[in-house]
Amino acid sequence: MTQSPQSQSRKWLKTALLAAATVGIYAALFANEATVTKFYTKGSFYAALPVLTAFAFSIIHGAFAGQCLEMLGITASKSTIASTTIKKQKQPVVKKDQRARLTVN
Repeated sequence: MTQSPQSQSRKWLKTALLAAATVGIYAALFANEATVTKFYTKGSFYAALPVLTAFAFSIIHGAFAGQCLEMLGITASKSTIASTTIKKQKQPVVKKDQRARLTVN
């Protein structure tokens, strides 16, 4: 499947922007290490800052990783619902045991 040059250049631009954003957030975090530590250890509502930071990193870095995989042509398989449903297997018929049994009178 070939794509137009404009579509391909947009993908490269999006990948480059997400890469810059990823590098930027990591650089900002490590450059301001003392400030980050100061606020993250205060307690109270500041306790939400590490969680929010983790979400931001997850979203930005995840978008970059997803875009890189798409640029490499690695995508999830697209399957139909019919192929993913579990087909019912025919249950074996259970027959009554016909062997002779010992009975005590």
